Amino acid sequence: MPTFLVNVEGAPAADVATRLGERGIGVWAHDSWYSLNLYRRLGYDGYAVRIGFIHYNTAEEVDRLVSELAGCAPA
Repeated sequence: MPTFLVNVEGAPAADVATRLGERGIGVWAHDSWYSLNLYRRLGYDGYAVRIGFIHYNTAEEVDRLVSELAGCAPA
């Protein structure tokens, strides 16, 4: 299953995960994913948003996810 680890600049991962969850998009705020400490080697130093992409199967679902992620950025 493809898994992505992302952050929204200026927004804590837990807040992003909560906001997306309220919109029916399932993600997690997580400190690592299948490889321990990989997130640190990628430059993350705290929690990040973990997206299990198997849940998004159509172009429309992916577009909605990306749009909602963008909407989580502070103004």
